[in-house]
Formats: sequence, structure tokens, C-alpha cells
Amino acid sequence: MLQHFLGNIAICDSVMPFVVDEPDKMPPWTQTQRRVLQSVDAFIIEVSELRQVRYREAYFQLQVFIRNFVSKYGPALLPWYRAFSIGASVGDDLIQKTLSDIPDLENNERNLIESILREARLEPIDVGTAKLAIEKLNFKPAAEWTFVSHFVVPGLSGTLMQDRIRLSRTIEEATKACGVGFFDPSGAVARRGREHALAKGGSDIYHYDRQFESTIAEELLEKIYSNLRPVGHCANYVDTRNVSSGTVALQAVASALNSLLVSFHRHRVALSSIDESGLYAHYAALLERNELVSKQVVDLADLILHYLPKFDCYDVFRAGLGEVAFILAAFARQTTALDPFAARFSAIVDGAEHLHACGFLRHGPRIELGIVPESIEHGRTLAVATQLAITVSEQEEEEIMQRLEGYDAILYTPNRLVRPRQGGGGRGGIARSISSSRLHASS
Repeated sequence: MLQHFLGNIAICDSVMPFVVDEPDKMPPWTQTQRRVLQSVDAFIIEVSELRQVRYREAYFQLQVFIRNFVSKYGPALLPWYRAFSIGASVGDDLIQKTLSDIPDLENNERNLIESILREARLEPIDVGTAKLAIEKLNFKPAAEWTFVSHFVVPGLSGTLMQDRIRLSRTIEEATKACGVGFFDPSGAVARRGREHALAKGGSDIYHYDRQFESTIAEELLEKIYSNLRPVGHCANYVDTRNVSSGTVALQAVASALNSLLVSFHRHRVALSSIDESGLYAHYAALLERNELVSKQVVDLADLILHYLPKFDCYDVFRAGLGEVAFILAAFARQTTALDPFAARFSAIVDGAEHLHACGFLRHGPRIELGIVPESIEHGRTLAVATQLAITVSEQEEEEIMQRLEGYDAILYTPNRLVRPRQGGGGRGGIARSISSSRLHASS
């Protein structure tokens, strides 16, 4: 259902009753649902079975499928269901016999039933398949994902409880491998006692007591809040609290940043498109090469960190996906990333959230939608304008140049500041507009 509401797959109305109860109460899919999901910071997924019913791209909720499909058609379906539930081969004779035993079927209903009888599969779940399913679900790595297993009833040790123990261990191992959260409610049930935690005074081993539901919810939320992504949670993480300022440290930070951004933006592109994700052709080509943090970016960061005077603040213009700003922020430089395009701005914001969630970043950067800010707010500031090239009118260009006057220094590319410049419009021409004592040229 998550993939359906994200708009990645379309589950047709005819099979929806086997996916969720009361599908008529669900709102129709819209782009708004996708945007809401993409803004969510925490997801809770309950897993109650080590089996899943797959039909084409959809997964049926097992109890709903039994209630709304198997039970609906009664004894006629039982021979098929027995074979289906043990993974036995379902032949054409059994399918035709099942269909003939169900009376008064309209053509559409008959076709749907036959399709399900032929194509539905009951798939077992082990650590490997659970891991793949979690990775497929995790469309927003920056969010907090918690997977909840079924509870084990104190004092019972039969086959059902052994299955639940195996479920818990499987999901715990898979979530650990994927780096997401896991919650087993069995401990809370044991602490409260079966008679108080479970429905009908403890005799219902499938449902919580109504009053206990708030208790389990509080414990789950506390688990989520206390388990917010710890330092080192993401792969290729570098602890930037203790890095030195040397080139070797910079290379390590840049390499880790590149790995994090490549995996993260692959997810974003898969959920939208190259243009909607803010990558456009330039970054799409870099993503294909697994090189979002290019050598040019590393060289620029090296110049700023190791060769230029240290400034109180750094404003990075046309910040792209935020690569330079993220590196400066990782080295505890107070940084602002600016970009005038909404898709790029969103890409930087999303990337920063992911890097904070991973522990790669602890502070900053600030992120603003715009070309050059109207004023400088904090101390001596370096304008990183090496990528500041944009199509604007002469009046807008003049306004940008006037704003640049307010900076203590400007790092720029000699033949490109706002627009391509050659000859007299190169460094000398710019120096006539901006005091040369504040210029640092970057080739």
C-alpha cells in the first residue's frame, strides 16, 4: 500500500478488498498523498507473519485475504486454499473444479477469481527476503523507520508462539542489517501481565486490551524518540567531530559525503524524475558515474579550508546539491547554501536532513532560496561564487553586483561571474566594480 500511495504502483479497485479492510473508506489516490508521505519523519510498520501473499505487484494482507476471499466463497475454495497454503502445485483441473463449484458468477468476477487462483503466491519470509522488502519500503532514508513484530504471550510455548519468536528474531536481524529500528512488544506484555495486556482478560492471544493499547503506544514512541539515528548510523560515515584539517581528512570526508549523497539521490530520482528531484542533466551524469562530489568540489573545498584566510561565515551561491556547503559545515564552518531554483533548493534541504539523520552533519548549513542575499548578517563572510552563473537582466545583474560589494571577500571564476566574461569583462572588469582587495580568483 505504501508504494500505491507513493504513486509507484497502481492497485486496481477489484483487488483492493484483499489488501485492506473497508477499502471504500480510503480516499482516492492523489499527488497530495505522495507529498504528505514524503514529508513524514517517522514510519511504523507492523509485521505479524513470516508469510506474504503476492498477486502481481500487490501484496494481500493475509487475514483480510482469508476473510474477504477464501471465506467469502466458502467450501468451494477450500481444496485450492489447502494446496495454496502448503505451497503445493495448483493444477488447471483444481482451478476449473473450484470455479465450477462457485455458482452465479459474473464474467468480471469469474475472471478475477481465476486470475488470483492461478497467479497468487504464498511466499515465505526469511532474513534475506525481509531485508530486501525493508530496503524497497525505505523510500526516505532520512526518516526514522521502526518495524514492530508480533507479541509472544507469557506462559505459552506452542507452535504459534514459536512462530512468533522466529518472526521476532527474523525481523530484528533484518532491521539491524538495514540500519532501521525494531520494536518487540513482548517485553511490555510480560511486564503488564497477560490478563491485563491482552483482550478478554488475557484469553485473546491475538489482540491487546483496549486500555493497554495506550501503554504499548507510549513505549513504542519512547523507543522511536530515544533511537533517533545515532552517530555512525549510515554506511561510509566519517566522524567529523575529530577530523584534522589536513588534506587526508578532507578526502575521507568527501568520499563519505559522496557515498551518502549518491545512495540518497538514487532513492529520490526513483521516486520522481531527474528534473523533479533537482538533479537535471548535469547531476544526472555525475550520478551515473557515482561521483556527485567531484574532484572540482574537493579542490575548491581544499582551497577554502587550507589556503584562504579563515572567515566567520561562508555563503555558497548556486550551491547545486549542497556538496561544497556540506563539506564546509562538516568542518564546523558556519555556512549558508543558496540556490534560486525550487527543485535544487528542495534537493539541498532533503540532502541536509539525510546527512543530519546519518550523523554526518551536526550543525548547518543554513539553506536559502535565492541568488545572493540582500544583506550579510554574521561577521566576516566569504562569498563562494565560483558557480554563480545565471541568466538575468542587466538591472538584476547590477543588483547582484551591488550585493556582492557587501562581502569581505569573493571567491569566483575569472571568466564567469553571473554571466560569461571575456577580455575587458574578465577579472579586470569585475575589479572595477568590486574592490580588488576583496577578490580571490579560482581557476
